[in-house]
Formats: sequence, structure tokens, C-alpha cells
Amino acid sequence: MLDDASAAFVAELSALSGHEVVFELSGVERIDTVGALLLQETERALNARGNRVRMRGADGDTQRVMTMTHQYAHPGAAFALPAHGVFESVGRQSADIFRTAGGVMAFVGQTFFTFLNILFSKGQLRLKEIAHQVSESAIKALGIVALTMFLVGVVVAYQSAVQLKIYGANIFIVDALGISIFRELAPMLTAIVVAGRSGSSYAAQIGVMKMTEEIDAMRTMGFDPYAFLVLPRLI
Repeated sequence: MLDDASAAFVAELSALSGHEVVFELSGVERIDTVGALLLQETERALNARGNRVRMRGADGDTQRVMTMTHQYAHPGAAFALPAHGVFESVGRQSADIFRTAGGVMAFVGQTFFTFLNILFSKGQLRLKEIAHQVSESAIKALGIVALTMFLVGVVVAYQSAVQLKIYGANIFIVDALGISIFRELAPMLTAIVVAGRSGSSYAAQIGVMKMTEEIDAMRTMGFDPYAFLVLPRLI
């Protein structure tokens, strides 16, 4: 923002009428869009009062910023992103899909290569880390899995009792509940809960390590992140 003296000078300059005003920009080393817009607005105000305004001495960077902001120098102008055509949008989306697929394939390939390297070389699996991940992903998930299955079992038992009572088959509620829950619903819901709980946890942990550059530090010290971070969680 302008200080009081600069604002007063701009106001006094904009009040001129019938003069030739030259903006000497040869001494400007760097200019941002705010400064360029201020010059454009001052130029517009001077032209509106019959002045002849010229700008000279601008270097390449200054001229590019001035050109970029020229179309937004009038009041009420709105910045808008350029619209992309149908073919360009499809191309961009296709490129993103192929880029993502390539990243997934590279990750899977590197993980498989690391596993084979450990399996057929002197490297060893980190059994302690694997046991820790089993504890975090499976044992500590028993509570939420048991609660989920209990609530599902209550709902299925209640709904089954209401329907089977119509046919006088209440005696089959326990068998139907046991078969449907233990054979079908329990494995599926357990997999969903564990995958959601553990998968989000893995993403958060490794994402934080990536942001704090811990993974880069591991590579610098000669440790393979796939062997130390990926394989124990994958196993």
C-alpha cells in the first residue's frame, strides 16, 4: 500500500490537465502487478483529463508485466482464466491419467524389485517393523471392527426376525445370522474397516515424512525407503 506522501503525489499527478506527462521507467529494477496496475490507473486518469501520457525506458520484464496488466487497468475488470477447448481438456485429462498410471506402475515395480532383492540377497526383512505394523493395523483395529460387526449383527438379526416370523421360521434366525455374518459380511466389513483405517494411516504417515524430508534424509544416509517403509506395511 502507498504511504501518505505517495498517495498525495499520485492524487496531485492525476489532477493535472492539458500537460504532457512522461513516466521514466529506466530506473525500475522490479515491478509487481500492483505497481503496474497503479501506473495503468494513473495513466487512465491523466488521459481522461486531456493529458498526453508516455512511458519510456521500461526493460523487458517491466514491459511484460505492464502488458499483462493493461487489460485489467480499468475499474471493475475481473481476472478470468483462459477457457480450454474440448480437445485440449481431453488431452490434459488423458495426460494426467497416463502420468498417474505410470507412477503407480513405477511404484509397484520398484516395490517388487526391492522384495526380490531382499529375498535373493543378503538383505533381511524388518521383522520387528512388520510385527509393529501388524499390531497397529490388525490388533488395535479389533475394537472398531468388533463394534461395527456387533451393530451390523443386531440390525441383521432384528430384520431377519421380523421377516422369518411371518413364515413361522424363527428357529432359523441363529443359523441364518451365523452363516450370513461369519461367512459373508464379517470378512468384507473387516477388510473395508481395516483398509480404510490402516490405508489412511499409511498415507498420512508417509505423506508427513515426505513433507518433512525424512524420506530424502533416508536416501542420503543410504537407506532404501521401499525396504524400510513400504514393504513392512505391504506385508
